[in-house]
Amino acid sequence: MLRIETKTDAQFSEKEHTQILNLLNASFDNIFPNRIFFKQIPHTRFLIKENDTIIGQVGIDYRAMNLGGRLIDVVGIVDLCVAKEYQGKGIGSKLLQTVENQFKERADFILLFADEHKVYLNNGFKLANNKVTWLGIDGGKTIGILSKNMGDCLMYKSIKKGVEWTEDDLDMMGYLY
Repeated sequence: MLRIETKTDAQFSEKEHTQILNLLNASFDNIFPNRIFFKQIPHTRFLIKENDTIIGQVGIDYRAMNLGGRLIDVVGIVDLCVAKEYQGKGIGSKLLQTVENQFKERADFILLFADEHKVYLNNGFKLANNKVTWLGIDGGKTIGILSKNMGDCLMYKSIKKGVEWTEDDLDMMGYLY
């Protein structure tokens, strides 16, 4: 039976930590060097478990950003992944719906950066063509303030009525997830 849990990284058992590390490395070509985050620890995670096995996860980064001079509340999707044998069964969509349900009407947008767009487009996300500014982090060190047009990977979904996305400059006011 599948169940969804919400946890911070500090709450993980050693077994959960190992399962998440293995899932992330299987999903993202072993880029996680013995830690379960890439640039920064997510604020929280939603986990999907079958019995005691984590089969999917998504990290959440909740913060304010500046879009064209106005502050917006953003839920960032960090490292959404599903175990290979469970892909194509709606697990990723279930995680995205869980995030939306948790933050609907509290945040303005869900935001993510992705090379593969299909699951997100199928869940109502749109590609954006904004110039993005962020705090660059590499190898565990701040490397400066970076800026680039992210039209090939920046995606958003409006989750608060009456709030519209614009293609103005986006200042992440923090790191890029």
